[in-house]
Amino acid sequence: MSLTRSSSVRAGLAQRARIVLLASEGVSNTAIAERVGVSRPTVIGWRERYQSGGIEGLDDEVRSGRPRVVDHREIVAATLRP
Repeated sequence: MSLTRSSSVRAGLAQRARIVLLASEGVSNTAIAERVGVSRPTVIGWRERYQSGGIEGLDDEVRSGRPRVVDHREIVAATLRP
């Protein structure tokens, strides 16, 4: 699965893909949790999300609240200040 090795994919999505990939190889939930560094309930939850929603089920769900705003000019200006 290319999502587990991609440098452009968010770390969380790569971790979720790794969980599903290990599960498809028959690795137990406990062993997956230890190898990936998450709790067993987290493994179970992502396996269920994948089973019900496929690869799209691994994406982050929409969250409430104001969306993040990134001002690239402000970031560049801040990095150029001594």
